[in-house]
Amino acid sequence: MRAIVAAGRQDVVPEGLLPTDRGVHVLGASSDHLLLDVEDMMPVPRLGEVLSFEMSYGAMLAAATSSYVVKRFE
Repeated sequence: MRAIVAAGRQDVVPEGLLPTDRGVHVLGASSDHLLLDVEDMMPVPRLGEVLSFEMSYGAMLAAATSSYVVKRFE
């Protein structure tokens, strides 16, 4: 099972993303989408569900400076 996230290489460094949910793995990215393997995620993700990631410095820098990324601080 795969998931497509509306964030790609123009928004973040995919190699710098570490999913915080168990059973989620980053497979790769195009310029504007991220492809995830969610086969082992429990429960199975649903459309519109929020997924969380820890980020490397490079991934955070790219996301913070992208005009296409909504920033929310908690």
